[in-house]
Amino acid sequence: MKDRNSTADDQALVARNVKWWRNHYELTTKEASDRLGVWHSTWSQWESGKRMPSLLNIFLLCRVFNLPLCAIFSAEPSRCLACPEAAHLEGEPPCGHRL
Repeated sequence: MKDRNSTADDQALVARNVKWWRNHYELTTKEASDRLGVWHSTWSQWESGKRMPSLLNIFLLCRVFNLPLCAIFSAEPSRCLACPEAAHLEGEPPCGHRL
């Protein structure tokens, strides 16, 4: 049985979602890294799974791209498109994820 708390699994999931959202907004890695204020190489390492964004950078990513937190950690990030962050705190959010 696979350990759900595996750091490698989480890092791969975050990497996939960072790339998914960048592609969703039709940005290059350079454009996305500039918007967030990080080095292009840092963004590339996040997408490749070589490095995990810090908690601060995850919050910044959500704020800059207007994403709920579930969008970074979800196995199905497209389900989070209609989720205002408050929905996760006030009941059942549209995506079905709970924080």
